[in-house]
Amino acid sequence: MLLDLFDYFNGVDLLRIFYDFNSLLYKQYRSYRFNFNSISKHNFDIICSQHLSFITDRIISLSLFDNENTSGQINLFRFYIPSFSRFTQLRSLSIFHLHSHYTLMKVIDKCHYLNHLNYLNFYFCSFRFQYVIKQYYKQTRGGAMGSAFTQVYANIYMLGWEQNLIEHQASKNEIYGRYIDDIFMTTNESYDVITAVLQQAQKQDVNIKINPTISNSVNFLDITIINTNGQLTTSIYYKPTADPYYLPYKSDHPHNIHRNIPYTALVRAARLCSNLHDFHRERLRVHVFLLLNGYRPHFISNHFQRFFQVNKADILYKYFDDNTYAKLHRQLLYQTSKRKLEEQAMKNEPVLFPPVLQQRSWNQRLIKYLIPNLPDDDP
Repeated sequence: MLLDLFDYFNGVDLLRIFYDFNSLLYKQYRSYRFNFNSISKHNFDIICSQHLSFITDRIISLSLFDNENTSGQINLFRFYIPSFSRFTQLRSLSIFHLHSHYTLMKVIDKCHYLNHLNYLNFYFCSFRFQYVIKQYYKQTRGGAMGSAFTQVYANIYMLGWEQNLIEHQASKNEIYGRYIDDIFMTTNESYDVITAVLQQAQKQDVNIKINPTISNSVNFLDITIINTNGQLTTSIYYKPTADPYYLPYKSDHPHNIHRNIPYTALVRAARLCSNLHDFHRERLRVHVFLLLNGYRPHFISNHFQRFFQVNKADILYKYFDDNTYAKLHRQLLYQTSKRKLEEQAMKNEPVLFPPVLQQRSWNQRLIKYLIPNLPDDDP
């Protein structure tokens, strides 16, 4: 009877009122609900340091606060309990008055350990950023960022500079890829050899500075690439300064745009995450970001489910199936782009898309003149 009554108590009150019965609580009671609202720091420290570690596998609901009365509570909780993997039965996690984007990311990253989590709620959370400009600068070299001409010119400039690196990678059957000024390369050569190659490339042009990162794990554009025993895996990378922002649900946009945001977010995740674990972690991250931007849980769930139904991967909505995900990943990764489909339509419909209006290829003679070292078989 006593244990049944405990279901109506906050875990904080249980440990405070029935202090002398802690051995009974530790051994028998299995459904703790902790709400740390308005608790003093002294009592919070006592509960976390003396009791919580014994009952983490019996907590089913947890509410943490970071308001004026409980400032720093969430970070202090993470100090006492650094890993969420111990909360094996946690079903509900609520965060109140969080204003630190860094802490938010840390909490989200730990949530994938919570296999029984059904409810993840954020209340009264906001993130503020302040930028102070103390000095203005005049650009004396290069081109203006954001200019369409600057991007084209930079690509032409880099195309001539990178030919030696491309030839080196091709001779070793390695990967070389560049997007504007970010370059990704693979190599099986020693650190000294590849460093010498990069130093030689550095000497080609004083205007180009190479800042290499040589590691088994690198961030390239919006993905993290990891080399595990020769097998490359990818997952989505977020810069530390990235905001948890999507188009707010209450914004004055056509409703079909809001409907497509959860769907396309999962399409991006499935394309960029090469394994199922990273995909589900990204799905959780997207879910939280959408909640923070005013999207309703039911709305998010419906359009997440639509993604799996459209791509014939319904099983992934509830279960972990690596084979099904591998098929989904390849299907979306190699899916024909909208631009390619439009180009094909233009070729098949000369009446609707006259050749005179179609995009023309580069003048190879002009490119050869601008870049003398360009191989003859390269457009």
